[in-house]
Formats: sequence, C-alpha cells, structure tokens
Amino acid sequence: MKIKNNSLNDKKHTHIKVILLAAMLFAVIYIIAGLYESCFISVKKYEIYSDKVSSAVRIVNLSDIHDSTSEGRKERILSAVENLVPDIVTYSGDISHYGVVSDGTYDLMADLADIYPSFFVTGNHEYIGTEGNENKITKRIKSFGVCVLDGETEIVKIGSDSICVCGVPDIVSKKEILSLLLADASKKAETKYFTLLLSHRPELIWLYSRYCFDLVLCGHAHGGQWRFPPFINGIYAPDQGIFPHYTGGTIYNYEYRGRTTEMIVSRGLSDGKRMFRFYNPPEIVCIDILPKR
Repeated sequence: MKIKNNSLNDKKHTHIKVILLAAMLFAVIYIIAGLYESCFISVKKYEIYSDKVSSAVRIVNLSDIHDSTSEGRKERILSAVENLVPDIVTYSGDISHYGVVSDGTYDLMADLADIYPSFFVTGNHEYIGTEGNENKITKRIKSFGVCVLDGETEIVKIGSDSICVCGVPDIVSKKEILSLLLADASKKAETKYFTLLLSHRPELIWLYSRYCFDLVLCGHAHGGQWRFPPFINGIYAPDQGIFPHYTGGTIYNYEYRGRTTEMIVSRGLSDGKRMFRFYNPPEIVCIDILPKR
C-alpha cells in the first residue's frame, strides 16, 4: 500500500514539476517576444469612412519621435513613409526629447516636407529647456515648408477632394486659452470638408468633441509603455496615470450631443533607449479616409 502511495506521490510531483517548467518556459518566451517585438518600427493602419470625400485620402501621422532618429533609423522611417505614399504627413507633437532636436530629426522632417504637405503641432517636450525653446524649434521646422498649426486651419486640396487640417499647441504653454484656440480653429474650418484636428493629448477628447472635428490625431500616451496582451493594453500613460484608457490600437468614439468624434492615438516612434517598451513597438500611423459605403 505504501509503495502504491509513494508511486502516486512521485507522479504527482512529476506533474507539478512539468507544469512549473512549462510555466517558466512560457514566461521566458513571452518576455523575450515582448522585448523583441518592441525593437522594430511597425505600421498601424486604420480606415475611416466619410460622406465628405469622394475618393481615398491617405494620412500618415508621426508622433512622439522623441528625437529617436539615428542615421539608420531615420532612413527606415523615411522609407516606410514613402512606401505608404501618403497624401499628407502630420506630426502630433514631441519630435524633441526634453527640448532637444538633433539634425537627424530635422532632416527627416525636411525630406518628407519636400515630398508631402506636412503639418505639425507642439507637444509638451517642445517646451522643455530654455524659455522660448519651442519657438526656436518651430522656426526651424517652418523653414522646411512644414506648416506649424497654432490654432489655425489649412485647407488641403487632394485630387477632387479637400480636407481641413486644424491644430492646437500643447496646453503646457497655453492651457488657459486652449478652448479659445479650439473654438477659433473650429470656426475657421469649412465643415463641408472632412475636418482633421491635430492635438498632442488624447485625454482631452471630451473637450475636442465639443467642436466640429471629424477626426482627432493625438500622441503623448506612448502606447501605455508596457502592454501585456491580450489582458492589459498599457500600464501607464502621462496625464492618464495607471491603466490608461486612451493608448492606441483602436479608433475611439466619443459622443457629445448626438455627434460622434473619432480619435486615433499613436503609440509613438520613440525607441527603447528613450523609454522602455514591452509588447509596444514604435509605430507609424496610416489612416485612409474612404467614401462612406
């Protein structure tokens, strides 16, 4: 009887060891895969349907670059954007890292502006550093032909369609007048055209939805930095805190008085040297605005 019990116990212990080893192996593979995936630039594609366009309009949004443009990386970003053949290129803030912008980042923007209409709004990092640092950055960007939006609206002709591109600066410098800037941009927009808003912070969707924008493009959240799919879509985001809601990977819909505003949040293009990423690859966002079916 004792021999039989010992045999059963040995089998039970063996099963436990197998389960523990399998769990450890899975954990190791899961961690390695999460780190590996976060090393490569990805392209995230979205489709938006509207009755305000008669043919496809393609927008590529680059956000939160954080000056991650070493020579090889800059060329990879440039090549990826060119392969997407966008109609316009947008930047939703934080091209700089703590106020510093290298020649690689400026060269990337200059190269893209030579090919595509380009639009930029500031993020919080543009305001870090000496007083007026954001003005030095935007002045340099403007010299490449990039349109810096500071509450303005630009109408872009694309084939037989036109779209309105609006933008507001980050609220770090102009928090008290953000609503006025949004209202001003909204008034300037011609709502018969598809209207796009560039703004850095996704957590303010409740405010953007009060105006006439069809689509909002944001960044700032860095994809929640550490993701644990399929369970957690981000651990932390600036100004949203722990387990943030607006981190990217989907189209967010926000309703206000019967009107729906759509928002797409970029997970950003900063590399792992700037901020640690886990199951959160740097991404280029590609949006196709298509005629409503």
